[in-house]
Amino acid sequence: MTNSEAAASAVAEPTGDIVVEVRGVTAGYLPGVNILNDCSLTARQGNSSASSAPTGPASRRC
Repeated sequence: MTNSEAAASAVAEPTGDIVVEVRGVTAGYLPGVNILNDCSLTARQGNSSASSAPTGPASRRC
């Protein structure tokens, strides 16, 4: 098995009914300062997902 074949087999096919789906979300805390730009997410029953990022004043140093 080649590396590309292994990578392709590691990606699971979507299973379960769609529970939550959002498309094209743009959001932010301050006018004109977006933290999400045209983001989409599909969550399916039986699958887990997580999202994390820095929080608080230190996260604004970027």
